[in-house]
Amino acid sequence: MELIYCSKAALLVEQLSPWTKFTPNSVNVDTLINILNKIQNVQYVIECCSKALISDYIQMRRIYLYAQQKIMQNIKVFIICNR
Repeated sequence: MELIYCSKAALLVEQLSPWTKFTPNSVNVDTLINILNKIQNVQYVIECCSKALISDYIQMRRIYLYAQQKIMQNIKVFIICNR
């Protein structure tokens, strides 16, 4: 399932681009975040967030804040596991 979610996330990132042929209402950031929540590979999630290009700066900020949250969670898990 991880590979399917990764592929879906990559497709959504592409569809959110301002140069895509999709209408802005057909894809939204909430859908992307829901898919990213299902991916265990934190590095891949961060890559998706960093590659996302969204013309709406508020939605772009949401993506970056989501990436920051995933990084912080990963750091906490790393610290707990290495005690």
